[in-house]
Amino acid sequence: LWLLERAGLTPFARKAQVVVLLLCAYFVALTLVDSPFLTIYQLFPEVPKTFLPGDGAGLNPLLLDPWMALHPGLMFIGYAGLTVPYAVALVYLYESRRGETREAHRAWTSNALFWSRVAWLFLTIGISGGGVWAYKVLGWGGFWAWDPVETASYIPWVLLTGAVHALAEHRSDRTKYTILTPTLFAISFSLVVYATLVTRSGFFESVHAFSAGKPGFYLVLLAAVATAVPLGMAVAKYLTGGERAEEKPEEELLSKTNIFYITILLFILLTIIPFWGITFPAITRLATGNKLATGITFFNLWSYPLFIGLLLLAGFCTNYRPAT
Repeated sequence: LWLLERAGLTPFARKAQVVVLLLCAYFVALTLVDSPFLTIYQLFPEVPKTFLPGDGAGLNPLLLDPWMALHPGLMFIGYAGLTVPYAVALVYLYESRRGETREAHRAWTSNALFWSRVAWLFLTIGISGGGVWAYKVLGWGGFWAWDPVETASYIPWVLLTGAVHALAEHRSDRTKYTILTPTLFAISFSLVVYATLVTRSGFFESVHAFSAGKPGFYLVLLAAVATAVPLGMAVAKYLTGGERAEEKPEEELLSKTNIFYITILLFILLTIIPFWGITFPAITRLATGNKLATGITFFNLWSYPLFIGLLLLAGFCTNYRPAT
C-alpha cells in the first residue's frame, strides 16, 4: 500500500487498493468465523466457570525449535506479498480491455515486479527453511517428502517463478504476454489460497495439517472466485483482440520469444503436476469415501524430466541471440 500511495493515488492505484482491502476484510471475517482465541470455557461448555487449569501441555516437542519462529512467519510474508501483484494484475486486465495506456502499464508492472520479488524471496527462504526443519527435527529422512502441505506451498512458488520470467519480457516490450503475465500472477495468488485450504481444511491427508475447521468452505469459495475473475477477464480481453500484437509470426522458429513461451509452459506444467497429485486423492475421497495417497514416485516421475528441460532452456532465455 505504501508503494501504491507513492503513485499519487491515481485511479489505477485506488482500484488496486480496493481489491487489497477486500481481500484483507475477507480474511479478517474468516478469523471471526473460526476464531483462534476461544477460551476453554467456550470450547468445553461442561467445564465450570470456577475451574482454573494448571499448566497446559505446551507445544509439541517437534515444534520446540528455532525454525518454528522463522518458517511460519517467512511463509506468511511470502503469501501476503502476492496480494498486491494479484490486485494490480486484476486492475490491469480490467483497464486494458478498453485500450492499454502507458500509465496503467507502468503502474502494474512496477508494483508487480517489486512485490513479486518480495514474495518470491520470502517463499524461497521459507520453503527451504521448512525443508531444513523437516530434515533436522521431524525425521522425514530428507529435505523434501512431497507431503501435501509442503507441496501446496511449492505450487504457487513454481507458477510465480514462471510469472516473473514472463514479466521480464513484458516489461521490455508491452506487446508481449499482455494476457499471460497478469493471468499468471493472479493464479499464483489463487494457489496461495489453495495452499491455505490444504493446510487449514483438515481434509487433506498431511502430517502437519490442522484439524478440520469452519474456514474450509470459505477458502474454497475464495479460491474459486479469485481464479474465475481474472480468467474471465483474460478471456474477454483475448476475444476483443488483446493479443493481436503477439500473433505476428516469428521470423524464425527458434527465437527468444518462442524459447520464453516454452519455458513458461514448463513452469505451468510443473505447477499442474503437484496440484493434481494432492488434489486428485482429495476429490476421490470426497466422491467415493475412499482414502488414496499419491506416492513420491508420481511426483518425481513427472517432475524430473520437465525440470531437466527447464535447466537446459535456462541459459537460452537470457542469452540467446541469432547469429549468421
